[in-house]
Amino acid sequence: GLWTAMYGAGECFAYGATVLSVGERFEDAANSANRRMEAYTTVDAHLRWVFLPEYTAQLQLVNLANQAYETAYGYNSAGRSAYLSLRWAPK
Repeated sequence: GLWTAMYGAGECFAYGATVLSVGERFEDAANSANRRMEAYTTVDAHLRWVFLPEYTAQLQLVNLANQAYETAYGYNSAGRSAYLSLRWAPK
């Protein structure tokens, strides 16, 4: 399942976390034993700051536990990552 929590700290700040939990599954329609994929859980965190009415900065930390997992058989995921973005939304 997917769980997300977002909290505000005044009008300028928001922070939260997302937990994604995927159970054991098969990669192919025939449910072949050699295509069984392991369960995994990832935790992400995010922080948003509106520092001017038209500008927002966001920091996103992905896969905090550096969990190794595959979303498709043979395709590994990225490890722990950080993303910083700046958004301009003219009024």
